[in-house]
Amino acid sequence: MVPNARGGDREGGGQDDPGERWAAPGGAFEVAHRRVGARSVLELSGEVDIATVATLQEALEHVGQGSEVVVLDLGGLSFADSSMLAALASACNRLRSQGGDLRLARARGQMRRVLELTGLVELLPPFPSVDQALAGGTGGARPAG
Repeated sequence: MVPNARGGDREGGGQDDPGERWAAPGGAFEVAHRRVGARSVLELSGEVDIATVATLQEALEHVGQGSEVVVLDLGGLSFADSSMLAALASACNRLRSQGGDLRLARARGQMRRVLELTGLVELLPPFPSVDQALAGGTGGARPAG
């Protein structure tokens, strides 16, 4: 774990480059981007709903270009509705069609349950940690957890 700019801890240490930040109006949701080697990690915090999902979509479109691997760290989310699930499926399909991949890390509790109930876990099996997602295989890896 490496201290981050907000004073907390984050996974996926090693060589990383701080990147951009996106924040939804009102501050209910934030995305922090950092590079770890040739891969991108988006740390999500707060609530993703119909009012804030455009911020997530903007971040995903900005960092997910070409054959990039993008890891979404869901550990800081306190709420997500179906608009986030649609954004994840769309971004995953776009990245994979370009030779890249979208991976989820630290989906716990309610978030993991929603992924399982909707079947999105088949498209995006979550990894227990950011480090495992960074190291994992592409498109349908079967992580533990």
